Amino acid sequence: MKKSVALIVACTLSVGAHAEIMAKKGARAQLKVEYVFASAGRYFSSSKDQKLNWDVKRTVTVTTVYAAEAAQPFGAMHSKDAGQQQDIQAMKAKVTETHAKMQPTMNDMMKIVADCKEDEACISKRVSDYGNAMAVPADAKETAQAIDDMGKLHGTRFQLWRAVSQSATYNIKEHIEKQVYEMTCTDAKVCKRITDIQGGGTAPTPPGSSAGGGSMFEVDGLNKDLVLMLPVPVMPLPTETKVSTTIPGDTSVGGKTFAKPFYANTKPVTAKLPASHLAAAGTITIPVEGKFNEGGMLTIGWSLSAL
Repeated sequence: MKKSVALIVACTLSVGAHAEIMAKKGARAQLKVEYVFASAGRYFSSSKDQKLNWDVKRTVTVTTVYAAEAAQPFGAMHSKDAGQQQDIQAMKAKVTETHAKMQPTMNDMMKIVADCKEDEACISKRVSDYGNAMAVPADAKETAQAIDDMGKLHGTRFQLWRAVSQSATYNIKEHIEKQVYEMTCTDAKVCKRITDIQGGGTAPTPPGSSAGGGSMFEVDGLNKDLVLMLPVPVMPLPTETKVSTTIPGDTSVGGKTFAKPFYANTKPVTAKLPASHLAAAGTITIPVEGKFNEGGMLTIGWSLSAL
């Protein structure tokens, strides 16, 4: 009996090999993400009535701090793989089998409690006598292994991290030239509008977005990877627009404005992790469709580390 109990205790205390990249609940990690939208080009209309030149760069750097939740046996962000589903079904069968094998002993214990009428001294003696008279089952090792497997079902494979704070900085520089050819406007008599948009500094935080705008990530300690939902660039971003024009009848004016919204990556990012610690980085490039200065390339560079 003592040998059997020792096996059970040893098995239920086993820890998975993935524990080294799992953190204590409440641990902190930091993610830095740089969003850079760039667009540059020239355009001359087929009718030869207008010419455009532009050079646009919008940069937002977002820093988000996350807190770890308690590790869980199942993931919230990871896709459930077929192997895991098969393991779960096999585990259910093994749990049922093990429960059936232990049922006679459980029944005997309940009978002892009933016979002793909850007298602790009586229960202690009867249980001791029961254990001394009981031979170690031939399948004790298999039973212990089944209990160990049950423990793995409640293991710590996945850990979700939620955003608890977010800050951002930005830098906007846009230069756009539009030249028209109509009536008296020629290359000799230039009719052109020049627009310069600039802004930068600490980005204001819209109401409700100080906690990361729903950004989170989840670690899979078994496969050594993570699924990350990147934070959305903080908006709005104040800018100053300056306009100079020689186009007849052009009423465009400058003043205080806001940068155009970023195209945000709304798809989760998957990345591998080292075996010993929480760290990952990556780069994403996304073509952005749009006419002239509205189309370009968005580059997202990110890096994650434990604090």
